[in-house]
Amino acid sequence: MVKIRLARAGRKKRPFYRILVTDSRSPRDSNFIEKLGYYDPLPKQQIVKLDWQKALSWLEKGAQPTDTARAILSNQGVMQLYEMKMHQNATPEQLDAALKAWMAKYPDRFATTAEIEKSE
Repeated sequence: MVKIRLARAGRKKRPFYRILVTDSRSPRDSNFIEKLGYYDPLPKQQIVKLDWQKALSWLEKGAQPTDTARAILSNQGVMQLYEMKMHQNATPEQLDAALKAWMAKYPDRFATTAEIEKSE
């Protein structure tokens, strides 16, 4: 079974996670199929950088997110886009519009490029 899950990186007491697509039988931090983005929980505003198009395509192919990965995908609006695509047969233009509306509704969830460079 293919899973979307987190792989831990970073040093001791400084966690940093990669959001990966991997086979469920492989160990947590080893082989992966594709990297979707990353999640940094330590700054005051948690940083999530995610390629939503890749995540959406893997969900359509049947990849199952873990609980934590599902929470991150939901927080970023990807699960809403997946529901729209599967149940309402939304077009790519409708998905782009829905994502922009989601980003406008929750601007604090989406770090800008300048904020990401500043924190690194």
